[in-house]
Amino acid sequence: MSDVRLRYTTLVNYTAAILKVVMLTLSAVIVTRKLKPEEYALWGLILSLSGVFISPSQLWRGWSARYARRGYNQAYSTGLFLTLIWLTMALPIYSTLSGIYGHMLGGLGAYYLLLASPYIAIYILYTFHLSLSNATAPVYSGYSDLIMGFVKLLLTYALVLVLRMRLEGVILASTLALVAGILTIAVGLKKNGIKIRGVNFRLVKAWFRGFPNPLLRTINTYMTNADRSLLPLIVQSEIPLAYLTAAYTAKLPLQGGFKITAGLYSRFLRRKRGLDVEETLRLILLPSTFILFTILAIPATLMSVLRPEYVEAYPVFMLVAAFAYINLLHNIFLTTIQAADTIDARIDFSLKDLLLSDLFKSTAVNTFRNVAALIFSLLLLATFPHMEYVFIAAVFPLSWLITTIASIVWMYLRAGKVTKFRFPLKDYISFLIAGAVTYIYYIACDVHEIIVASFWQDIPQLILHTVTAAAVYLAVVLLLSKWTRNLLFAIFKKIVEFL
Repeated sequence: MSDVRLRYTTLVNYTAAILKVVMLTLSAVIVTRKLKPEEYALWGLILSLSGVFISPSQLWRGWSARYARRGYNQAYSTGLFLTLIWLTMALPIYSTLSGIYGHMLGGLGAYYLLLASPYIAIYILYTFHLSLSNATAPVYSGYSDLIMGFVKLLLTYALVLVLRMRLEGVILASTLALVAGILTIAVGLKKNGIKIRGVNFRLVKAWFRGFPNPLLRTINTYMTNADRSLLPLIVQSEIPLAYLTAAYTAKLPLQGGFKITAGLYSRFLRRKRGLDVEETLRLILLPSTFILFTILAIPATLMSVLRPEYVEAYPVFMLVAAFAYINLLHNIFLTTIQAADTIDARIDFSLKDLLLSDLFKSTAVNTFRNVAALIFSLLLLATFPHMEYVFIAAVFPLSWLITTIASIVWMYLRAGKVTKFRFPLKDYISFLIAGAVTYIYYIACDVHEIIVASFWQDIPQLILHTVTAAAVYLAVVLLLSKWTRNLLFAIFKKIVEFL
């Protein structure tokens, strides 16, 4: 992957993530305005459980992706074989849990949870293929985002708004969007020579010998998805869960996971350069800083887009945005550390080698962060059991924010030892100044006073202000940042060459 390809992949994946967020936000508006709060809470529970059930596949899907990138041609089919085995085990377990949660929540809870079984199955397959794409065909992760967002928006409109299928329509639209994502990624894998070539049990043995690292990653996923699973059990109400699910939409434009850093990850698996880390930081901080300041300036307005009743939960929305922004940097440094490690460059690495590697140490620190956040959240809920629903919903995001700030210090220092790079402070200050100017614009124009009560009447005004704010942000950044000017010139040059 050339320097241009690194830029191209990162820009495509981030642009795709942003456009996907726009389409998912429109989908979410339809969903939140057509579903009752208890139905929306059930959808949040389904999303949380889906995260839990993809976790065990981390025992092999990360290894499968790394080995595929390093040239082991049976890594894909071997990982797919293990994923299908887990799938046959996961569905009966999910059905049992659906009955338990359905009994606790009452109503049609069990019916909707069981109806989501195909969604869970397809999601497990999607996450496996996404891991392969991030390592071997990273730009197709971005393409899949675009296609999935479009398919989900189209089907949500047709099934939920037109046909009035409510939660059934949401589940079906989300499932078919995942199918479209898998098909898109499959095209990219095929173009990059990733095919089914039989099962290599030597790889299976090596992957399970290295189980401590993916086991910790599995625990991480359980921890990060436990909040929405635990909240209804602790509080015995769907309202805090509905608030938290709505507030978590702030993560969508700010937290693309490894899809945003896929170019860096794929490149570092072959060759590591500090300049690539610096470039990735700039490319990601440029748009995300604008998004952060927008959310901090008009949180109540943005929450009203989902549903006016969620406006009072705007402090939770702001906390989630702050956490997601810092977590972006955390993920870049974590990706740098893990992709640069060469423990798996050979198939016969020992368990001791793994435990002493940066790959394992960084995963352990990340696990400690998530465990600490969960413990802190539970302690707060136990100490203050009669808080208002908004404060209850804010407990988990607050805990993630505090522990991530602590963890990122270690990640940054360790990434600097793995490969020499400098944090692009000068450009970052330019982004912050532009963000502050944008914040002032929102407040001066009273955009924070807008409440979207009628979507089609009020949203054009909000879009106009947001586009204007983006233009102001870009103008200030171009004035202050030479790197941004060069980037814009390079983009225009490529467009002209293409035309």
